[in-house]
Amino acid sequence: MFGVTGCAASALAGNMVEVNGLHTKFIYDADFWGTNNVTVQGDTISFATGHIYSAVADVAVGQEPDYTVETWTTNGVFRGVLAVAKDSYKLDAAVGNIIHGQYSVDSGGQVMAYSNGYVVGGDWSNGVFSEQSALGSYHSQFAIGSAGGMASSGGWDSNSVSSGPAQRYDALALSLGLTGWVQQSGPGQSSASIQQVSFSFSSVAADTPVSSVPEPSTYGMMAGGLALLGLVSRRRRRTLAM
Repeated sequence: MFGVTGCAASALAGNMVEVNGLHTKFIYDADFWGTNNVTVQGDTISFATGHIYSAVADVAVGQEPDYTVETWTTNGVFRGVLAVAKDSYKLDAAVGNIIHGQYSVDSGGQVMAYSNGYVVGGDWSNGVFSEQSALGSYHSQFAIGSAGGMASSGGWDSNSVSSGPAQRYDALALSLGLTGWVQQSGPGQSSASIQQVSFSFSSVAADTPVSSVPEPSTYGMMAGGLALLGLVSRRRRRTLAM
């Protein structure tokens, strides 16, 4: 869904906000994430999104099944979040991603929600990010259906680690896509919402040798769920242009 396209060196654009982590400073676009909903713990940044990113399918008695897909994308590697290592530190290429949300499934309902994107490593100098390497992707996903025709609701968490080589960079830039997919095949209402998105970075002293460890791998995406997306008859998309 997302690609890295010729961003050799770019100054940040948009309503960019900077916050400090332990060994990392984070820069993000407040036009996408909003304001006053960001928390930082160590080298992890979390965005509380509330019910902004949600999808609902509602079917009355006698109506046809309802399919809904909602997609929100940052459309660029700088708009998800940019992490910059502080002096004397570097960032490992791998990035952790966690999404948290709520779901409600009536009889005959199914829901799925996920985040995905790419990680780009590079240099940071005088407010300019210079791309060096496309480091791979990440994908976090949750899915549930009404088991045995029973309605259910609750919270969920899903996490992944981006694929990438054992390398270190001054800065890492992330693209981001959030998707909510909901199906209701009989009378009732089902919904899914993404309420918090977190990114975790690993910082080390700049002179620490790079260990020869296996590359972290992304958690597998549900092929069946993606196949269902191709059958969706009604799509509603909201995109924030870069």
